[in-house]
Amino acid sequence: WMLDPVSRRLSAAELGGGAWSDGERIKTGSISPGPAELVGAIGRFMPPEIERDVTARAARLPGLVPNMKCAGVEYPRIAAGERHFAYYWRTLAWDHAPGVLFLNEAGGKATRPDGSDYVPGSAGSGLLAAHNAAIWETAHRLLVA
Repeated sequence: WMLDPVSRRLSAAELGGGAWSDGERIKTGSISPGPAELVGAIGRFMPPEIERDVTARAARLPGLVPNMKCAGVEYPRIAAGERHFAYYWRTLAWDHAPGVLFLNEAGGKATRPDGSDYVPGSAGSGLLAAHNAAIWETAHRLLVA
């Protein structure tokens, strides 16, 4: 479960059971906007050298918006297509475990930047979450690759 503290929207997911928001099934779409149309956010807490690299790469994205600083807000917005992606560095389980499950169950893609699964509590940094696999590939190429 994730609660958006602003809208009070309650989102939930169960492995293999889909994603739901306020009782309504959530499924991502097959949209595939180009880089100039992407809307997304970059999280905080990156090591300085990585932040410099990501910031330089992100300059190619005119649709960069502030990070919502709340997984209960960010992940449902990505699943709904209100935002296309988010790139995080710090991946604490209490911030990302529900959101990754929710987004993946909705049909989106949330994985480590190398494409491996996010496993709560495992070592590693970085998480790229996107509305669908095509957007994940575009965001990955622009921000990470």
